[in-house]
Amino acid sequence: MNHQLERYLLLLSTYRKKVNLTGTRDVEELRSLIEDSLIPFPDEGRVLDLGTGGGLPGLPLLLVHPRLQMAFLDKSRKKMNILSLILQQLDIPFPLLLTGEASRFSPDYACFFDGVVSRGMGETEFVLEQAAPFLKEGGRAWLWKPAGFVPEDVRGKGYSFLAEERLDCSLCSVAVYRKRGGEG
Repeated sequence: MNHQLERYLLLLSTYRKKVNLTGTRDVEELRSLIEDSLIPFPDEGRVLDLGTGGGLPGLPLLLVHPRLQMAFLDKSRKKMNILSLILQQLDIPFPLLLTGEASRFSPDYACFFDGVVSRGMGETEFVLEQAAPFLKEGGRAWLWKPAGFVPEDVRGKGYSFLAEERLDCSLCSVAVYRKRGGEG
């Protein structure tokens, strides 16, 4: 890991003792979570980290791909306050931080993002339903799921997601979905 990722690991570990930013308590498991965030990913575009908690997986992606326009969304004010402190301490200027339920922000950011990333936010259909309003048609969603997860096409509520691929990591799998308009 590079210097900024190591600093992030230290900050995440320190603040994790005060606020439940991840379910992980062990530093080496936190390291694995950060490393598992570093999947092959576009170098630029607008990306929303949905249910970010302590910044996983979006912050490691941003640290490796600094031209990304990353936004972070979580319903927990405590977690977002800590994430804001972490971003300041890493000298990351002015990312978009959204605190509240996803539905609160979907009207203002409808079809705004090229991609959505999410880890540990819930069932696949629920996460894609939350992601859909934010994504442009043709946008992608990367979902960190249990190891061995097999992505399936998901349809509903005026959108459909096509399963594109699965990437295997040390602790999990990443399911990649592409948003397609309509029920087509």
